Amino acid sequence: MDPIDSIDGITEKPRQQYTTDFLTIPDQGVAIESNCADITFTNYGTVNVIVNDVVILATNQSITISANRGEIDRTIYRVRYVSGAGTRNAIVVRRIYK
Repeated sequence: MDPIDSIDGITEKPRQQYTTDFLTIPDQGVAIESNCADITFTNYGTVNVIVNDVVILATNQSITISANRGEIDRTIYRVRYVSGAGTRNAIVVRRIYK
């Protein structure tokens, strides 16, 4: 028995595999279909980012939305920048189960 798959002789369930992808938010904004268990929005720029017309992310702020074990989030998130001068640099990180 592989020691990674057991603790004190108790066999664990097989671990679920996933991929992680990174998306950059373009200047014009974007709609992102999550289809994942965890999604994080982070603003590294100086222009505020708005998620679904509700959540405002200032510089160096982020928000993570996580599903419960075995759940997949199917939300379509609308992400855009507030108008104005400054640096637009926001990313989205998703954990997508296979």
